Amino acid sequence: MRNLVSWADRIPYRRHRPVPLAVIVAVTSFTACSQDPGSPTPLSTPDLGWIAPTTGDTLRGRIPLSAWADLGVPVTGVTFYADGEEVVHRDSPPWSATWHPTTEGGVLEPSTRRIRLEAEATGEGVRIRSAPVDVWFERDDRPVLACVLPSRTDWIELQPGRFLLAEGTDREDGAIDPARIVWTTKQGRRAYGTQFPTELLVSGPNEIQIRARDSAENESELSVSVHGFSYEGRNSAITAARDLRSALSALDLALLEELLLPEFELRACGSEGAFLVPDPLSRAEFLGALARLSDDTDLDRLEWAGIVALQGDESRSWAVVGWRQMGIESRRGDADWRTVGLAAELILRNVDGAWKVAVWREVDRGDGPGVLSLLRTNRL
Repeated sequence: MRNLVSWADRIPYRRHRPVPLAVIVAVTSFTACSQDPGSPTPLSTPDLGWIAPTTGDTLRGRIPLSAWADLGVPVTGVTFYADGEEVVHRDSPPWSATWHPTTEGGVLEPSTRRIRLEAEATGEGVRIRSAPVDVWFERDDRPVLACVLPSRTDWIELQPGRFLLAEGTDREDGAIDPARIVWTTKQGRRAYGTQFPTELLVSGPNEIQIRARDSAENESELSVSVHGFSYEGRNSAITAARDLRSALSALDLALLEELLLPEFELRACGSEGAFLVPDPLSRAEFLGALARLSDDTDLDRLEWAGIVALQGDESRSWAVVGWRQMGIESRRGDADWRTVGLAAELILRNVDGAWKVAVWREVDRGDGPGVLSLLRTNRL
């Protein structure tokens, strides 16, 4: 054993120098997005951007705020900030609004200043802040002018005692002197004040210019387009159908309630006449859905044009409702009507000498969502 140890001691060996250990630290930058623990994983990278305004814009009056959001999960809200302060919140699309920058007392000093805008979107477990947008805001010394009636639709009945209404306000004067508000139609008819009588309008489209001047002679101008109409009465199926079109266009719920029979139904049918929706809209549900239509996009999608009627026997008559871009009818003889591009069928009944609507059957021809599907989304 002693000889073995002695032999091992004589084995040459090389002393190694220690090798340093390299520690690599990866630094990763993150966007302004946070996710709560336990929340659903987004299907895509959350993103939020501006549609309007854009950096460098010079704006007056009310500033349009519009953003788009893609969080990978349903978006539950978008909040707009100006110089770090919340100014507008939206909890449903579209993610847009208008905002009028003012300080306490409604006076902006200086007259021109920079505003930094940001948007923040939230979803289930996700919150993301947009890149800032810097805009220049100029104080507008002109009066603010608005047409407040008609409000929900541009159709208005032409009758004595009915008016278009305008409002004018000024930062220094407050309400504009009515004598300084002037209405002028395309036909040259003129009126002064906050009211414009509908007797001065023509049946059909009307273009009106409204001008307002404050005490410092600053002037604002507003263009208004309205459609004038008169009800024809319901002594025939044709005039009843035309009055229905006018009442729908004007969203005249009082006349619609009178025009529709208590047992009125709005049904969706296939091109062969089979019912597509088992539960039709009743009169109350139909009027309630119309009452809730307040978004301009919804109103633009509704087309109450091209109503004609097919005379039947003495107890009832049929009328056809068609979309404006479709051919509606050609007439042959005194009582024979041929429909082209039929969109819906009305069944009217004669009740004590007045024609009223009993059934509206909307026909699905594959041209996209119709009246029933649109109203059904608005009845909730």
